[in-house]
Amino acid sequence: MEGLGYNNSIPGPLLVFKQGEMVRIELENRLDKPTSLHVHGLSKLVFQDGIPEIEPTPSIKPGESYVYQFPAWQAGTFFYHAGDPSQIPQGLLGPFIVLPNENQLTGGEIPYRDYVLVLQQWDIPQEKIGEITPGVYKPRKFDTAPNFFTINGKAFPETEGLRTKYGKKIRIRFINKSSASHSMHVHGHDFQVVSVNGFPRYNIYDDTINVASGQRIDIEFLSINPGSLPINGTKTFHKRIMGKHQVVW
Repeated sequence: MEGLGYNNSIPGPLLVFKQGEMVRIELENRLDKPTSLHVHGLSKLVFQDGIPEIEPTPSIKPGESYVYQFPAWQAGTFFYHAGDPSQIPQGLLGPFIVLPNENQLTGGEIPYRDYVLVLQQWDIPQEKIGEITPGVYKPRKFDTAPNFFTINGKAFPETEGLRTKYGKKIRIRFINKSSASHSMHVHGHDFQVVSVNGFPRYNIYDDTINVASGQRIDIEFLSINPGSLPINGTKTFHKRIMGKHQVVW
């Protein structure tokens, strides 16, 4: 797709910080229109929040740059995106993770694997619903009629598998900024919801969760069912939101 990306990537690069660290992000605008950057879910001072139409935060003009700086005071799963709502469906978003302080962790709370899955939907020109001719497509400015769906920028079968080992704990962080909710199902394993929007959850078990627009949901489970198993959206039209987790001995 001929989209917009941070550092030539859709979604943008994974940013990982430790709780208590100072975040410093320099955004250089190489677009032909103004832009800005908002970190969703992590509260910060108004002039660092990145919504210039409402807040006293700069609109970064083409060829200019700006440094956002704020503390990563809260652990959890977040994401960053452009302040211009028409630029987000073009690809300008990425994952933003704050890991908890090490003195707050025990060995049992650290997973064997920690995966981030960014759920995106696209509204691209095509002749018939459900069919796509090979080529390069430019997404429309707003995903009001989505017809293509991706995890971390890929659609099945190009999605990358999540590998783990038998008996090991795995964490999956679902991030959704698309206009619709995505109901995600993990085959072969029940899971525990451990965090919603950066806030801990306890004793919640399920096999399907609905990730609303703007939500981040972290799940964990023990890898006790060997084989390759799907992780997919349950809405019929969203079936291309699918990956797999592979449990090996």
